[in-house]
Amino acid sequence: MYTLVIQPFRNSRKGSTVKNKLLTFAGALALLALLGHFYAKPLLASVAALVRDVDNGALQPVNFRIQVYESSADASATVEGPTVPAGKRLVVEDVSVFGFIPSSTALTGVWLVNHGGTANYLLVNPETGERSVSTDGSSSQYGYNRTVKIYYDPGDVIEIQIFRDSLTPGTPIPTSTFLVNVYVHGYYVNVP
Repeated sequence: MYTLVIQPFRNSRKGSTVKNKLLTFAGALALLALLGHFYAKPLLASVAALVRDVDNGALQPVNFRIQVYESSADASATVEGPTVPAGKRLVVEDVSVFGFIPSSTALTGVWLVNHGGTANYLLVNPETGERSVSTDGSSSQYGYNRTVKIYYDPGDVIEIQIFRDSLTPGTPIPTSTFLVNVYVHGYYVNVP
């Protein structure tokens, strides 16, 4: 016959040490979580203040218009625009053209040029279908947009060159008034 003896559980010295270490670790973890709750947000905010996307176009947007308004029989016209400021690089991403010229002539070229700097020609010429004639037949209208990518360095001067030609081959361009607006959209980035 067997006798069942129930004895109270006794912690050995080794088990007690493991238990103490486990409780100490849990306490330290809880303390870190508590400190993280109160200090993480201000710490992350201060780190975010030190990091900034300086090449983000939204930080230094640039939009300007260069207007060519002539009353002549010239086949071309040139107008200077703004100068890129010191310490900046202009990144042009979009060019819009809107113009009125006599219906006997055609707008054949619109160039964005770096005047006096490195050879830099951006051709934003009109394409077929981007010309319409007024109802009275006296003028042609142009309105179009080009997505581009061109860079201008500090001190560069943006210049617009407009070219036109007679619609009738061999006929000279008549003396007349024409207007072409070129809208340039982009942004500045800082350069060292």
